[in-house]
Amino acid sequence: MQMKGRPIDVHYALPKDEDHDDNKNTGTLFVTLKNVPTDPSNMEIQHFFEAWGPIREVRDCRNSSNQKFVEFFDLRDSEKAFAETNGSDFLGGTLDIRFAFVHRSSIIRSKSFWTI
Repeated sequence: MQMKGRPIDVHYALPKDEDHDDNKNTGTLFVTLKNVPTDPSNMEIQHFFEAWGPIREVRDCRNSSNQKFVEFFDLRDSEKAFAETNGSDFLGGTLDIRFAFVHRSSIIRSKSFWTI
């Protein structure tokens, strides 16, 4: 193959199966629903955030019904959702959003980030 008279050598690489990690964070947001009159279901949260991209999973926070983890398949979608929704109105309350780093084992709070 040539481009503008110069040869181009193109190689494609697919990830190896052993490099794939289903537990790796691909874009998880830690969402706190402030002053919301009723706790929305995970399906309502998913439907809202799907406007920014496909959602892998919405999970409840262990100790709070007004906090959720929203995991996107694509980190870029979570970044867009964060930028456009943090501090916005939601069901009569306000969304407070942080990025979460997921290891799916235990929750450790660290400043404005959460590690699961």
